[in-house]
Amino acid sequence: MAAFLDRIERMNPKINAVVTLDKDSALREAEEAEEALKSGALKGPLHGVPVTIKDSFETAGMRTTSGLPARSNYIPSKDATVVARLKAAGAIVMGKTNLPEFLSGCHCCNPIFGGTNNPWDVSRTPGGSSGGSAAAVASGMSALDIGSDIKGSIRVPAHFCGVYGLKPTDFMVSSTGHIPGTPRGLLRYLISIGPLARSARDLRLALSIIGGEDGRLWEVPPMPRFPPKNKEVGELKLVVSDSFPGLPVTEEIKSMVRHAGDLLSGQGATVEFAIPEKFNSQKAVESNQEVEMTAMYSRSPPWHIPRKVWQVMAQNAKNPFLRGSFAGAGSDLYRYSKALGQRDAFIRKVESFLSGRDAWMCPVASIAAPRHEELKNFMEVMMADVEVEGVKTPYDVATFGYTSIFNLTGSPVVTIPAGFTKDGLPVGLQAVGKRWRDVQLLDVAEMISGIIGTYRPPDFT
Repeated sequence: MAAFLDRIERMNPKINAVVTLDKDSALREAEEAEEALKSGALKGPLHGVPVTIKDSFETAGMRTTSGLPARSNYIPSKDATVVARLKAAGAIVMGKTNLPEFLSGCHCCNPIFGGTNNPWDVSRTPGGSSGGSAAAVASGMSALDIGSDIKGSIRVPAHFCGVYGLKPTDFMVSSTGHIPGTPRGLLRYLISIGPLARSARDLRLALSIIGGEDGRLWEVPPMPRFPPKNKEVGELKLVVSDSFPGLPVTEEIKSMVRHAGDLLSGQGATVEFAIPEKFNSQKAVESNQEVEMTAMYSRSPPWHIPRKVWQVMAQNAKNPFLRGSFAGAGSDLYRYSKALGQRDAFIRKVESFLSGRDAWMCPVASIAAPRHEELKNFMEVMMADVEVEGVKTPYDVATFGYTSIFNLTGSPVVTIPAGFTKDGLPVGLQAVGKRWRDVQLLDVAEMISGIIGTYRPPDFT
């Protein structure tokens, strides 16, 4: 514990990932864990392991803000389900990690704590909304963190910071105690709760602890069994897509995804380079955003602008995120049901594409970590641009385009470190599995990472 706290003291002023720290309690709990260990009283598989938690999860007796000034002094009396399960397994929650205000976008800045820097280059973003989580794990300030993901908020920060991240199947892990509190009402889909760590093996252990039925949220089913590993690399059947139609990606990232496929093929895995037939990735991005925005604005449209105005704006928008957002803002229950029908169609397409295959490998984002942008709110994020191969691209498309598709389908996805750009920035790839096959996917991810490379600490740490 002392080593982690010392690292936080040395590293956090440069990175600002850990925004609330309870040093005294952490040291006291570590001493108690050590004494218990001497007497053979092992609390659980995480006995004495120091962890941090994204500041959107309620932690009893510890400030929880979601980056909102109105909640800057909110101290919950009860733990979120995932926090309670980590503690029951013996983990010691040292503190909370940073996020954008109300989890809004792929950056990591809010009015309470300011911005978090990427540990590989402090002039760049760690991504969001679980940016503080990824930065803390990557820089060695935490052994494990729990994040949330509604468009890519676990996977993109993991990609930007060079660590592993898991977006489980929808409802595999309870969101009880998460702020904002989802799923409730119409927003019953898209969001997943999952771990960030420095290995696929650690993700697997974390999922075995935090997953499964929760009496506080009836939608969460019992956890699938964790069968023993029963495959070798030479038995794997993988499919690789270095890009999706309609979504840009840098040549460096495309090359790394293809290279990963070639390395695995060289080790005996069966590797196909393909993409689902008639795969409309822009429509998938749009549908994901429409489902989310419809659920958020089902009672009344944003700023009380008439729904018909939003519908006209959606028809004229070229950016799929804007189209989906405007369509959702102007939606009603009929249009919401149509959007869910689109979701069902994409689930069928992805599940069919993965039939007989162990995983689908593809990019996490169009780019590696970009430089910090002054993005203060949801609308600024939506209107911002970054360059992809010299072409101005909407910020949301470049960061969340490749990930939000799998929030729509509810598929389990692991971000696996895959290499570095010529500028020394980490790049990950997504390994996508069939719904409810999370455990098997993590076994595959561990085999993949053993071939293409594993976590490497940032140079300056």
